[in-house]
Amino acid sequence: MSRLLLLFALFSSSVFAVDYRFTPPEFPPDRSGLQFHYYLPLQDKFASNVSLVSQEYVGSLEVYDQITRAQFEHFSFEVLRAEIRNGEIVYEYRGELKGRQMHWYQRVLKRGDTIYLVTATFPQSRADTDGTLLRASVDSFRLQ
Repeated sequence: MSRLLLLFALFSSSVFAVDYRFTPPEFPPDRSGLQFHYYLPLQDKFASNVSLVSQEYVGSLEVYDQITRAQFEHFSFEVLRAEIRNGEIVYEYRGELKGRQMHWYQRVLKRGDTIYLVTATFPQSRADTDGTLLRASVDSFRLQ
């Protein structure tokens, strides 16, 4: 049975994710940047992880998607999935970063003028292990 993670981080609202149980520090509503980061155990000099980043953004998700796709192209990342659904964007992509083949799974959620990026990062070689675990965690994230 999976352990649930209850987060009390976003403006005193509850957010849920699977696999870990902790309470990150609260942050003011107007703060942009890294809100939390959690890691699986270090393996081969890399700890697969999930992060939540918030950033002020007043445009539409469609424009955000265009900007993001241009960045993927700039960095020569292979986009495996990119879709706008239910008021959010889901990306899955892979590519080389600092000499290592990496894989990312990301959800982009917008509330008001703030974008929340929930991203799983893991080596491509662990897509079937760490990737499976961390995708479920990213998918479980909810703004309450």
